[in-house]
Amino acid sequence: MSTFFMSALMVDIIEGVGFLLFLMIIAGYWFLFAQGTKRCHDMGNSGFYQLIPFYGLVMLFSEGNYGSNRYGQNPKEVDITLTENKPFALKTELPLGKNNPEIINEIVCFVLFNIFFITLCIHYMTFDPLRYSLIVFSILPCYFVLLLLSHKRQALPNLSQYLFRHRLTYSFLLFIGVRLYTYTFNNVDFKIENIFFEVFMLALVMGITYIPYTIYRLCFNKKKEAVEYET
Repeated sequence: MSTFFMSALMVDIIEGVGFLLFLMIIAGYWFLFAQGTKRCHDMGNSGFYQLIPFYGLVMLFSEGNYGSNRYGQNPKEVDITLTENKPFALKTELPLGKNNPEIINEIVCFVLFNIFFITLCIHYMTFDPLRYSLIVFSILPCYFVLLLLSHKRQALPNLSQYLFRHRLTYSFLLFIGVRLYTYTFNNVDFKIENIFFEVFMLALVMGITYIPYTIYRLCFNKKKEAVEYET
């Protein structure tokens, strides 16, 4: 209730912020529902169980199933570097303990937060160099935190195709989301002659995600190598 009260207050105070707050609320609820679904799966139940009144208390104080259930392995009991699943119906390995809906949920949550920040820059930044700098910079922490939470500060698995498609999915959804926003609310017209520019911008976003990806590998893959060397 406090969230809705603060949102309504900000809508009254700041003109034109209603859509941005709506986007932020949608992103928050998506994230909460995704995390609740994962918790239900840990207990061997459907994600819709979280809609039962007071079931959140059960999720809060109950332990997950030991071993595996119909939703997969217990993530606390598996090594993230092992693989057995297939993503996106293609022959590409996933880290053990991960599945397609979980990966997509994680990516969509951070894409929505990234789009929210970018829309704030588009609306309220009048100095173009600063606006574009902040838009580009926002991709770095968002994707880095996504890797951090998804892989729990563990070394990235040796799955080049999976990691490439992870970055590509994030970049594509972010690019499409921002473009849809500009076409809808900024009265920007799509022109077929700009298609090569659009492809270039998508490739640019993809290249930017490589920076936090590389930083994560340097931070945590080397940490794992140091521990293995000491042992």
